[in-house]
Amino acid sequence: MIKGMQIADKENAVIPANWSQNSPIINKSPQTFEELENRQNEIVKENNGMNWYLSFKLPENSFVNDKDP
Repeated sequence: MIKGMQIADKENAVIPANWSQNSPIINKSPQTFEELENRQNEIVKENNGMNWYLSFKLPENSFVNDKDP
Protein backbone atom coordinates (compact mmCIF):
# COMPACT_ATOMS: atom_id res chain seq x y z
CA MET A 1 0.00 0.00 0.00
CA ILE A 2 2.76 2.44 0.92
CA LYS A 3 4.69 1.66 -2.26
CA GLY A 4 1.57 2.43 -4.29
CA MET A 5 1.17 5.77 -2.56
CA GLN A 6 4.83 6.61 -3.15
CA ILE A 7 4.54 5.77 -6.85
CA ALA A 8 1.32 7.76 -7.19
CA ASP A 9 3.01 10.75 -5.58
CA LYS A 10 6.11 10.45 -7.77
CA GLU A 11 4.09 10.00 -10.98
CA ASN A 12 1.49 12.69 -10.13
CA ALA A 13 -1.29 10.14 -10.56
CA VAL A 14 -3.71 8.07 -8.48
CA ILE A 15 -3.93 4.34 -7.87
CA PRO A 16 -7.05 2.17 -7.83
CA ALA A 17 -8.03 0.38 -4.62
CA ASN A 18 -6.90 -3.01 -5.93
CA TRP A 19 -3.64 -1.78 -7.46
CA SER A 20 -0.62 -4.09 -7.55
CA GLN A 21 2.97 -3.24 -8.41
CA ASN A 22 3.71 -2.96 -12.17
CA SER A 23 0.02 -2.36 -12.93
CA PRO A 24 -1.21 0.78 -14.71
CA ILE A 25 -2.01 3.86 -12.65
CA ILE A 26 -4.73 6.43 -13.31
CA ASN A 27 -3.84 9.84 -14.72
CA LYS A 28 -5.19 12.77 -12.75
CA SER A 29 -8.07 14.64 -14.38
CA PRO A 30 -7.17 17.49 -16.73
CA GLN A 31 -7.47 20.96 -15.21
CA THR A 32 -7.86 23.02 -18.40
CA PHE A 33 -9.66 22.61 -21.71
CA GLU A 34 -6.30 22.35 -23.50
CA GLU A 35 -5.24 19.49 -21.20
CA LEU A 36 -8.60 17.83 -21.83
CA GLU A 37 -8.09 17.99 -25.60
CA ASN A 38 -4.55 16.64 -25.26
CA ARG A 39 -5.79 13.81 -23.05
CA GLN A 40 -8.53 12.88 -25.51
CA ASN A 41 -6.02 12.83 -28.39
CA GLU A 42 -3.63 10.70 -26.33
CA ILE A 43 -6.40 8.20 -25.56
CA VAL A 44 -7.27 7.86 -29.24
CA LYS A 45 -3.61 7.54 -30.24
CA GLU A 46 -2.47 5.13 -27.52
CA ASN A 47 -5.76 3.43 -26.60
CA ASN A 48 -4.98 3.94 -22.91
CA GLY A 49 -8.29 4.97 -21.43
CA MET A 50 -12.05 5.07 -21.58
CA ASN A 51 -12.65 8.81 -21.64
CA TRP A 52 -10.86 12.06 -20.79
CA TYR A 53 -11.59 11.52 -17.08
CA LEU A 54 -10.36 7.91 -16.95
CA SER A 55 -7.04 7.20 -18.64
CA PHE A 56 -4.13 5.06 -17.58
CA LYS A 57 -0.37 4.95 -17.78
CA LEU A 58 2.35 2.61 -16.68
CA PRO A 59 4.61 4.03 -13.99
CA GLU A 60 7.98 5.10 -15.38
CA ASN A 61 9.73 3.19 -12.63
CA SER A 62 7.57 1.12 -10.32
CA PHE A 63 10.55 0.17 -8.17
CA VAL A 64 10.47 1.94 -4.83
CA ASN A 65 13.36 1.53 -2.45
CA ASP A 66 12.19 -0.30 0.67
CA LYS A 67 14.50 1.87 2.78
CA ASP A 68 12.74 5.13 1.84
CA PRO A 69 10.78 6.59 4.78
